[in-house]
Amino acid sequence: MAAPVRPTSIIMVLPTLEAIPPLVLPDGFALRWHQPGDEAAWLAIQRVSDLINDFPDDAFARHFGTDAVEHGRRIVYLEHDGRPIGTSAAWWSSPPFGPEAGRIHWVAVLPGYQGRGLGKALLSATLLRLRTFGNTSAYLQTDTRRPVAIGLYQRFGFEIVGSP
Repeated sequence: MAAPVRPTSIIMVLPTLEAIPPLVLPDGFALRWHQPGDEAAWLAIQRVSDLINDFPDDAFARHFGTDAVEHGRRIVYLEHDGRPIGTSAAWWSSPPFGPEAGRIHWVAVLPGYQGRGLGKALLSATLLRLRTFGNTSAYLQTDTRRPVAIGLYQRFGFEIVGSP
């Protein structure tokens, strides 16, 4: 019997932001950028959607700081009939990646909405936002326990480059 595969955190890189798939939203869905007070919505989405990480009450501030202007520029929400059901962030780079690489951060869609191509819309919106900031490439960190997400990222052209 083969040994079980251990979960592994991986880094994925998109070498260029030149060919981002088009942003398509089904009827009844809309994108909007973070507004003051959305921290609770972000936390609720993450707590229900992400069964790997813990999200204490201060998780939003720990991951994004307190700069409300940058939150409004960098964190997107996907809404269905006015209710936030997904989120993603176009975040700053961190070492070892240079300033040309933007970070895709905390992509999540509520379970009842998964499998409808909504993650694709969030990812397109986030990559387009990185491109408007002048980024020319992108990276993200995910986990091997997220094969559906990894497949989505690979369809966008992300490549697995290693572990953190």
